[in-house]
Order: sequence, then structure tokens, then C-alpha cells
Amino acid sequence: MSSPGNPSDSGFGSHRLQTSAPDGTLIAFDVYAGAGRSGVVIIPGFWRTRRYPALCAIASRIASELAPCAILDCRGHGESGGVFEFDRLEHFDVAAVARRFAEHSNLDRLILMGFSAGGALAISTATRHTDLTLSGLLLVSPVAEFRRVVPRPNPFTIHRHLSLGQALAKPRFRWPGIDRLSPLEDAARLALPVCLIHARNDWLVSHRHSEAIARLASNATLHILDVRGRYHADRLFEVAGERVWPIVSDFVRSAFSR
Repeated sequence: MSSPGNPSDSGFGSHRLQTSAPDGTLIAFDVYAGAGRSGVVIIPGFWRTRRYPALCAIASRIASELAPCAILDCRGHGESGGVFEFDRLEHFDVAAVARRFAEHSNLDRLILMGFSAGGALAISTATRHTDLTLSGLLLVSPVAEFRRVVPRPNPFTIHRHLSLGQALAKPRFRWPGIDRLSPLEDAARLALPVCLIHARNDWLVSHRHSEAIARLASNATLHILDVRGRYHADRLFEVAGERVWPIVSDFVRSAFSR
């Protein structure tokens, strides 16, 4: 199931759609039109929605410079239904969005771009939904094991990472216990090209997560950035965009040229 929305309802030139996961959960996503038959699906991290300004800016730039782009609200977030369960059912949502995006935009292949927890979802989706024609995974500050996420916030600089509006927009979630998937175990099954980008002093998800994924994935390229500050995920594009964007552009162009 899918339904269209107002092409300008996000304020960033995107087109709103929604689709259904196999359990009936409605998943909202925005499509940013671009040239070509290959596209990028952005999977936000926990507590981020698809309308977060930094993510909208990233999606808009990808669409204008690289490929058509879609960005979803994970279940339990924004306009999507359901409850977020930290990599138990979310891979069904990502796969449903990927299929609908490819159909809507007439695409032949896709890259999954996951931020933080969205990186874990990208891995689980790629290993379980082999019907998707994927050219690669682009993972920014990804989670390898949720139980190993140990935030290390600096109370004097936490305002740089969390806005008041974001803090108040609480998602619906629950901790699934042993039922959740293991992105680290799934990483060992990845044959796709994988690009990992992580700040060395990330305050939320240690760069060791990306290192662990890179050791197991058979075709991974690891970029650990020495960035002043302890920035995480999409914030890297704001504080170190001159270093991050060339990595992203090179990977997308290379993956789609194969």
C-alpha cells in the first residue's frame, strides 16, 4: 500500500509517500527527485525523523548531485506507525520503502545509507532481503551491537548534539531483549561494498563499532575521522562536510558504476 502526498509538504522539494510493512505498519517517507536510474535510501538513527533539517539537507544534496534519494521515518518515529524495537522488525520497513521508492522512481538499483542505529538496520536489511538490487551500504557512525552503545556526553557541550525540539519529540519504542537482530553477526554475511564513516571521538557510538563491522564485512572501506569535538552521525556533515562529502560522493559514484 502506498499513498502520495503534497510534493512540497516537507519544505525541501520532496514528495511524501507511505508504504506498509508486512505487519501492516505504515511507514512514511519522502522522495527527492534526481537524475538517473540508481537511488539512495537514507535510514535515520534512533530519535531522528526524516524531517530533521540536517538530514533533509543531506538528502537534497544527494538528489541534486548524485542520485534520487528517499528518506524514511523508522517505525515509532515521526509520521510512521508502530513502535521502534532496535533492529527486530525494522528491516521489513526499510525493504518496503526501498521497493516502493524503486517502483515510484523507476530505479534499477539502490544504496542504503544508514546513520547510527540506521546503519544497523541497513546491514540487517541487506542480509535478509536479497531480492533488493543493492549496490552498496554507506554507514555513518553505525551501531554494531546495541548493548555496546555507551554514551559519553560532555555536559558542557551536549547542546551541540541535542536540540530542545529533538529532545521533546520522543519516539515510541521498547527494548526487545534477545529477540532483536545482531548487525555485527549480519556484517559477516555482507558481500556488498560497504563504506564506513565515523568520528574517532564520537560521544554516542564509539568508532570501535565501525572497526568491528569493517573486520567482518568482506568488502569494507573504513574512514575514521579525527574531528575536533565528539560529533555523531549527521552532525559530521555540518562540522566536517569538506571531508565527509568527497567520501560519500566517491563511494556512490563508484558503487553505481560497477
